[in-house]
Amino acid sequence: MKKTLILLVVVLAFCGSVAADEAYANRQKIHPVGSEAYGIIVSLFIAQGHALPSSSGPWSADELILMLGKIDRARLAPGGKDAFDRATELLMAQPRTLFADGLAMQFGMKAALEGYFHTNAADFAGESDWVKGFGERSGLWKGSFETWATDSFYPAFPLVYS
Repeated sequence: MKKTLILLVVVLAFCGSVAADEAYANRQKIHPVGSEAYGIIVSLFIAQGHALPSSSGPWSADELILMLGKIDRARLAPGGKDAFDRATELLMAQPRTLFADGLAMQFGMKAALEGYFHTNAADFAGESDWVKGFGERSGLWKGSFETWATDSFYPAFPLVYS
């Protein structure tokens, strides 16, 4: 019984280390409906005369890679080949930070600083003519924190400050 248990632990530890080495191959990243990669794939489908791919997004990177796999790159014009390569680059991108133990992470931030100035007092007499309302403004900053822990686990945390 002890030998079987020890053998099982050794096998699981080995499998865990192999999975950790390949953690960056995690294709669970979610691409939103308006993603550049999906737009390119739709254009390539049209260029090759295929029926359009599923429009019910968002999609995982793996789903988009499967869609891209239906495109015959050799039959594309030079511009189509460039687009195909761009979609592949977007879908195969590795996280910015890879750790030796198989964990990967990535943090992103976008700031939307704004100010107003105008000199046309004739057409824009009132403040409401040129200042955006609360609902029309972007948040002060948007951030994201993504982690890849294994091949099947991808938590993403949107961070927004208005």
